[in-house]
Order: sequence, then structure tokens, then C-alpha cells
Amino acid sequence: MTQSNSITRRIVLTGAPSTGKTSVAERLQVLGHEVKREISRDIITQEGTKLGGVDPWRNLLAFSEVIWKLRTAQYAEAEAVDGSVFYDRSLLDTLSYMQAGSQEIPSWMDAKPFPYYYKVFIFPPWEDIYRTDQERWEPFETAVRVHDSLVSTYSSGGYELIEVPRKPVDERVEFILHVLGRS
Repeated sequence: MTQSNSITRRIVLTGAPSTGKTSVAERLQVLGHEVKREISRDIITQEGTKLGGVDPWRNLLAFSEVIWKLRTAQYAEAEAVDGSVFYDRSLLDTLSYMQAGSQEIPSWMDAKPFPYYYKVFIFPPWEDIYRTDQERWEPFETAVRVHDSLVSTYSSGGYELIEVPRKPVDERVEFILHVLGRS
């Protein structure tokens, strides 16, 4: 697994829906860290129930293509950052969701040219905090399936998965920063 020649350390926060990633990412941003936010919910909110909309339930491939393009743009934006950048999901998440949805992945969707920091923080499914809403209506069992797909995708990509403990947001942030301080 190769690491980018850039001086940007790209740190991924990944996990199934409703595992606390975005709350941790928001807290990291408040603490002054550079964060590239999750974009999937924005697209789902924008598309809503439009006829032929681009969402993961009616057209996973079209949705994934839109997300891929936006995440590659986030990746390019971070080239200018001297230091660490946290990503609330990465390009590999797009591949994982397609895999979990039994969608064939187009050959042009290759994450190898977009390396991230070798330690990836994965948020495990946590039924106690799992919530559904307008953009997230899947049952908890789907979150478990997505988690398994994420583990498979990142592991096969050569990344070291670090499980974030099921604790309050500030303790999770502290855990992540502690692990990174030892890296």
C-alpha cells in the first residue's frame, strides 16, 4: 500500500450509518482540525423524492457516481493542506456501499490513485444510538451489512482498521487523537 507523496495526512472516519462519525467529525472541526464532511446526506436531501432521483435506493449506480465525483473533488481540495485532514467517509466507502448493495463496480472507480493514511478509524454498529430519519430509513441489520462491507473493502485495500470505542463523542475524539499522536 503506497502513501501519498503529499504532506497531507488524510485520515478516514468510516462506519455504517448512525454510528457517530459525523458527530466526531464536527467536534474535530470545532477543535480546529481540517474536516471534509460527509456529502451523501446532502445529495439525498437535494434529490428527495424527485422522479428518477439520484438516491441509493432507486439508483445506486447513479448515486455512487455522483458521490465518487464529489469525493474526488474533496480529495483534490485537500492537496493544499499542510498537515492532517479528516474525512467523514472516503472513496472506499462508495465502493463498500456498492458492494453491500450487490452493485457491479465500474472499472473506472479505482481508489488506488487516492491513498489515505494507513490507519482508518472505523465506527462499529451501535444499536443504542442508531436512529432513522428522512434520509436514513434502513433497519439496523443493514448497518451491520454495510459495516461488514467496509471492513472487507478497507482490509483488502491494505488499511489498518482501528475500531473507535462506543463512548461519548469527546472520549471518541480523544481516542482518535491519542492513536494519531502515537503514529
